[in-house]
Amino acid sequence: FAGIGGLINSASGLGSGSLVFYTSWNVLPGGGYAEKMRITPAGDLGIGTTSPGARLEVHARSASFYAATFRGNVEIEDLDGTTVLELGDGLDYAEGFDVAGGGSVEPGTVLVIDQEHPGELTLSRRPYDSRVAGIVAGGNGLGSGVKLGGDSYDHDVALAGRVYCNVDATDEGIEPGDLLTTSSTAGYAMKVVDRERAQGAILGKAMQRLERGRQGQILVLVTLQ
Repeated sequence: FAGIGGLINSASGLGSGSLVFYTSWNVLPGGGYAEKMRITPAGDLGIGTTSPGARLEVHARSASFYAATFRGNVEIEDLDGTTVLELGDGLDYAEGFDVAGGGSVEPGTVLVIDQEHPGELTLSRRPYDSRVAGIVAGGNGLGSGVKLGGDSYDHDVALAGRVYCNVDATDEGIEPGDLLTTSSTAGYAMKVVDRERAQGAILGKAMQRLERGRQGQILVLVTLQ
């Protein structure tokens, strides 16, 4: 059968039901077809290689072309079906973490490194905590642009980018550009007032205003430092 930019051949000696895509004739020295994609009866897919499942190679024709374009979200799974990477339309970079210690962990919650459980996080509970790690992604319905770890962990935690965060402005009102750190309210950030104490405990910068005396979620630029 004729295909766009080449031929499709299911009778090439590769086994019953194999499907092979070729480039046009005379692309090889002395004439012949160059195999570009192969699908085997077992469901293995090879693109840019004659060994399905070995690797994936996608080449652009020149620097002015994209090697590949995906429309919609992209999910990459391990062989056991576990999601290892998701690319979406959000604004933050998030990784999966298990969260220990109990308490309400909803999108927007501020988390710190758990000293009792290596590799895990827990709710922030004290001001100017240098263990600050990130914010649970997904607040206000805003998704993540990049997610690593997927469904293997308790929560996706934003480590960089823009994300909605729980903020306590009971004592200090917050303006865009204010530095944020952990607070005594579990899972909430607050405005940095003591710059010396904030060294190593900065969560990010506020991108929205929150009036003094209030608690709520505002958009934050996560810049851990």
